[in-house]
Amino acid sequence: MCGGGLTSPSIPSELAGFDLKSVLGISCQVQLIHKASKDGGIRAAVSNVLPPSSKVEYKPNLIFYSIEEGGDIPDGIPSWVRELILSSDEFQEKTASASVEPPTEAEMLEILKEEDDYILF
Repeated sequence: MCGGGLTSPSIPSELAGFDLKSVLGISCQVQLIHKASKDGGIRAAVSNVLPPSSKVEYKPNLIFYSIEEGGDIPDGIPSWVRELILSSDEFQEKTASASVEPPTEAEMLEILKEEDDYILF
């Protein structure tokens, strides 16, 4: 995943078995490079991930949230991150599918009765 691998096309398959929680709180140095994007703008890309400098003393307030794992967005997440989560396609899909309830048995019978080839066993 290092050395520019974060931007490679194979990253989804590499991340499939990767547990992000396993690196939460581990310090490192991230080297970024700026590249021209396809639309003519500039974007940052990870070029390398290195061990932390021995001078680094950082005690972060760790918060983990996963759309896939569900649950409420934890308190303490900055408002700009909360807005990114709420507006993401993944969050919209997850909340839309969670709000759809399956039909009751009575509703299913009504649906089936409307079908031409309905046979009650």
